[in-house]
Amino acid sequence: MPTKHEIRADFGRDTIVVYQAYDDRVADSALAKGRFAGVG
Repeated sequence: MPTKHEIRADFGRDTIVVYQAYDDRVADSALAKGRFAGVG
């Protein structure tokens, strides 16, 4: 049975990378501002 949420990650000897997806509104705001800040 598929789950609503899943964690995607990759790891190596020295690092762990966790991928997170964002709502389009949050992602568009962060891309426009070059950082995560308030949406709008």
